[in-house]
Amino acid sequence: MSLTSYRPDIDGLRAVAVLSVVISHGYADLLPSGFLGVDVFFVISGFVITNALASRQGAPLGAFIADFFSRRVKRLLPALAFCVVATGSLVLIFDATPARSLSTAAYAMVGVSNISLFAQELDYFGGSVKFNAFTHTWSLGVEEQFYVLFPILFWMLNGRKDRRGRLTLAILTLSIFSLAAFVVASRLAPIAAYYLTPMRLWELGAGVLAAQIAGAGQIQSLRAALNTYSPVISYGLLAGLVAVFFLPDNAGPYSNISAVAITTLLIVLGVEPKFRSVILINNVATYIGKISYSLYLWHWPYLTLGLVNPGGVFSEPLVAIAAAAVAAVFSYHCIEKRFRYKNWHSAKAIESLIGATIAAIIAVSIGLTAQNAFSLKRLFWTDEQARAFAFPPNKLPVLGNGSKYNPTCVVDDGQRPLNEDTIDLCTAPPTGRGINQTIWAMGDSHVGHLQGLLYGLHEDYGLGVHLIETPGHQFPSTRDTTFGPRQEIFDDIKGRMKPGDVILLSRLYLKRESPPVPYENVDLWTERILVLADAMAERGVSVIVVGPPPMFLFDDVRECSVSDASNCLIPRATLEAPIAKVHAALNAMAAEHSTIFVFELFNRLCAEGVELCSPLKEGVFLYRDRDHFNAHGSAQLRGDFGAFLKNDVFQASR
Repeated sequence: MSLTSYRPDIDGLRAVAVLSVVISHGYADLLPSGFLGVDVFFVISGFVITNALASRQGAPLGAFIADFFSRRVKRLLPALAFCVVATGSLVLIFDATPARSLSTAAYAMVGVSNISLFAQELDYFGGSVKFNAFTHTWSLGVEEQFYVLFPILFWMLNGRKDRRGRLTLAILTLSIFSLAAFVVASRLAPIAAYYLTPMRLWELGAGVLAAQIAGAGQIQSLRAALNTYSPVISYGLLAGLVAVFFLPDNAGPYSNISAVAITTLLIVLGVEPKFRSVILINNVATYIGKISYSLYLWHWPYLTLGLVNPGGVFSEPLVAIAAAAVAAVFSYHCIEKRFRYKNWHSAKAIESLIGATIAAIIAVSIGLTAQNAFSLKRLFWTDEQARAFAFPPNKLPVLGNGSKYNPTCVVDDGQRPLNEDTIDLCTAPPTGRGINQTIWAMGDSHVGHLQGLLYGLHEDYGLGVHLIETPGHQFPSTRDTTFGPRQEIFDDIKGRMKPGDVILLSRLYLKRESPPVPYENVDLWTERILVLADAMAERGVSVIVVGPPPMFLFDDVRECSVSDASNCLIPRATLEAPIAKVHAALNAMAAEHSTIFVFELFNRLCAEGVELCSPLKEGVFLYRDRDHFNAHGSAQLRGDFGAFLKNDVFQASR
């Protein structure tokens, strides 16, 4: 049987893959590792693309590549463009913060959304990616980046029969290195392991190798030897693949390896019809497989719309999935098939499609986000919704020089380095019209989320403010070594401090568990603050430590219903004990040193006597996620904090 003949079992595998992904995204508790269906897709893609290229080998390189890309463009781009335009319009209307979704859509159109999402995951300002309507396009980015290089490699190494072993050896070598990188990165850099092509190449490579060896004599002999047991083997492998989807979602790289290995075996053995399970080749399975691309495109946006509109029609995952299925059927028959099998008369037609689509999507994403997002929300949102998400005070502050707080005043291990001008740009000196002291704020993202408060004090009282946060790095450090840029910043600003100034410190105190518990290093941190306070007291500089705010259970404030925030409230009793433990450590530290002051947040934001802590105040959200304020939220504290400075800190330093 020809390897390029239609394989109904491949469509059946696509059905298994897409259904596992959809169920996992809608009901994670039901199918914890269903997301491994994407790994199945990668193997299938490698197999199908290799066979497609093999059917056209012998052509000149230019024609070979042009033919390949024309088919890929017609296969993928129209359905994606339709989904992006339709979904993008809904995102602009219903999502409180649409910019991330729309920028991801633009990147998806040019095949690099996985790289964009990788950067977003490293950025705590980005919010939870589950609210990004185009997060799922990361897998398309991986495949499209593979498509850029593999056809050239195939043409060079597989163009003649005497060279075919070279392609197999090359892909096998690359796949081994890629798998090793994936296993290592899964532990050391899991975000990179998830999103980046070099760590996913081995899965596509498995499909390539399946195509290369499926027709080999040894494999044919093996299939013949196993023919008697074909029903047991085919159903056993399929059962094994489904079982992998039920593994815990933290099972590690071995679950990915298992899914890829089983899929590869099913594909290789399935060349012989006797090894094709009826479960995979029946009409229902093959139809779902045919619409699997469109279903994959549409399922995530509908589920996301349910998340950003709690209580809305799509907040029930089953309804969202049903709507996605309807959209997928329409997309497959009216968009996907129409363009995929259209007889293009010239390369210019395809070039026009690509150029017009990309230009349109980028224009829609950037233009509507920048100019029309607010007005569209005002048109479709109720006043209560607009007020709850605090438009426009929710936005991050812009520094006096016009730079955005992020990324200018955020220094991390990735894309936001410490530059020569960072300290100057992120230090606003006293204005001379009120308080002449400066607050030098240092620490992880939990000092950074106070920017609304600090810049508000600068605006209200003329107080000097310095704020550069180092996400993931506390100050003082409790590690054996301090994060280099943080130490460099501190060494610089020590020379700028003057008597009467204040160092402001904060951090993440509680583990994000349910219920939360304090980090074990809080006591060590307070010991190191005492050492810092001794050194600063000699300069006439005080230290303020900001205590923990309430910690909620949601990952992103958009999970909360505007009309009924009860789904985001948390019993005060759940937080009282762990936060009291932190306060005890902080207050004991302050009792040992006259220049250390503690500003407690918990009682100010969740008053004693109330049963439930709320992320809203007067109908407006104060948080962007479970334990970070938005700019509006921290700005609400400036009255209390101003009085605290005047009556406690500055009064004591006289």
